[in-house]
Amino acid sequence: MSDYIDVTVPFEDKMMCFPTDPQCSIRPHWRIANGDIVNLCVYEFGSHTGTHIDAPNHFVDGGKTIDELSERHFLGIAKVFDFSNNDRCIDISDVDNLDVKAGDIVLFKTRNSHLMRTQTFSEEFVYITPETARFLAGSQIATFGFDFLSIEEFGGGDGFGAHYALLGAGVVIIEGLDLSDVTAGEYDIVSLPMLVKGGNGSPIRVLLKEK
Repeated sequence: MSDYIDVTVPFEDKMMCFPTDPQCSIRPHWRIANGDIVNLCVYEFGSHTGTHIDAPNHFVDGGKTIDELSERHFLGIAKVFDFSNNDRCIDISDVDNLDVKAGDIVLFKTRNSHLMRTQTFSEEFVYITPETARFLAGSQIATFGFDFLSIEEFGGGDGFGAHYALLGAGVVIIEGLDLSDVTAGEYDIVSLPMLVKGGNGSPIRVLLKEK
């Protein structure tokens, strides 16, 4: 039995996507049952579907693309912080005493994980404020992980300030995690996106193992 906890949301046809993003389509192209030699599917989805990463290039023209990112963003030790009691947002007062430092991979668990598990989109998801993002960016963390399809208040909030603060500082964002089965603490993290040349985003498989 594996000691790893898979915090990735499985891909499936018509899965929950952000309303402004392309919908996910997984359809058969060849079928053995129809006399074809193999089973083969066609996948169509946006680069920010399901559990995925935002490379800096997502919001910063000229920012690093996926193929330019170091593995330090995806492998190592992850610190999980539990904000499940926060009803609407995670503000600077919630994080200014967090034990985070340069190079950390930081994951925030909220009530959003339930939404990711049930594949229910709600505009009332918990988000982080731009001030919180600026604190994390100022701490020079490597990666910030969150349990919904966006870290930002629905509609872009304060001019997408959270995204600009993190991605502008070179912090990679992982969105769409399901941290339902994870408690606060430190974990070994194994995660890698697709190696998309020039990519601004990509699905990513994320596994955690309690230390």
